[in-house]
Amino acid sequence: MSKPASRTHGFTAVELILVLAVVGILAALSVAGFQETLERTRNNQAIADIKLIDVEITRFFTPNNVYPGSLDQINMGDMEDPWGNPYVYTNLENGPKNGAGKPTGPHRKDKNLNPLNRDYDLYSLGRDGLSKDQITFKTSLDDIIRANNGAYVGLAEDY
Repeated sequence: MSKPASRTHGFTAVELILVLAVVGILAALSVAGFQETLERTRNNQAIADIKLIDVEITRFFTPNNVYPGSLDQINMGDMEDPWGNPYVYTNLENGPKNGAGKPTGPHRKDKNLNPLNRDYDLYSLGRDGLSKDQITFKTSLDDIIRANNGAYVGLAEDY
């Protein structure tokens, strides 16, 4: 009686390709999830930074009764957002005014073209490093903004 032919145990090429495809898909999903988490973390850091700068501006305003002309006056001019861009600050009270005494200089506007703030604008340029005055433009949607005189700090697209 002869012995049956021994069969080698292993994976076929099709099985290996299938396993590699599954591993690749899982890796792609985890990288996308990591990127989303990283972006959310950066947004939260920019929000916290803007709130901190807002507190320092208020501390400057209280004894002086004027807002600083720049972030350098409160020793925060070198501060960068999580994407490596400087925070943008515009004192609306020191700028040009119309006949009614309202600021007419450059300031951020909402979808109805109303100014976001009456005192000063403070924002991060966001992930793309670009921005426009009106926050509904595509380049401004990722900006982290201060609006309603500080009552809102967050993503422009959520405002």
